[in-house]
Amino acid sequence: MIKGVEEEMFLKEAELGPEWSSKLTSFDYEPLAAASIGQVHHAVTKDGLDVAMKIQYPGVADNIDSDIDNVKLILDYTNLLPEQMYIDSAIKVAKEELSRECDYELEANNQKRFHELLSNTEGCYVPMVIDGIRSKRILTTELVSGNVCWWMALVLGNTSKQVSRKFIITSPAK
Repeated sequence: MIKGVEEEMFLKEAELGPEWSSKLTSFDYEPLAAASIGQVHHAVTKDGLDVAMKIQYPGVADNIDSDIDNVKLILDYTNLLPEQMYIDSAIKVAKEELSRECDYELEANNQKRFHELLSNTEGCYVPMVIDGIRSKRILTTELVSGNVCWWMALVLGNTSKQVSRKFIITSPAK
């Protein structure tokens, strides 16, 4: 887990520059959520907007190729996979997909597109991307409340897959 000084150094030096904190009135170092490649922090912009800052762990994107190559070495060494399996193709696809997963600029562009496409769809709300405080490894969006699809499935008596088809992101406040 990235904490305090390490996280601040990563934000300042690697991604947003030394003036990153001047764009915020507050930044919570305790994460709201964590995932496999990063964590999400609550912050407040100078204009009072609550935002979610999704910050990728340092080094994640840089290590994808070597990590996958190491898995391939283990698989090759142990002969766990049949020779007929096209492992090189699977490795290539895995590297491409994981690289895209680590590209928060791509995610920001996709989120902006969905925000626009669904802006007039009742029951759907995609949070705005905050352009002034983002980079390839930091994604800042409007912080909105909503319901997790699996929780809604329990309440509605549907499977989460059925609920996920109906809801992208919901926000009772919008």
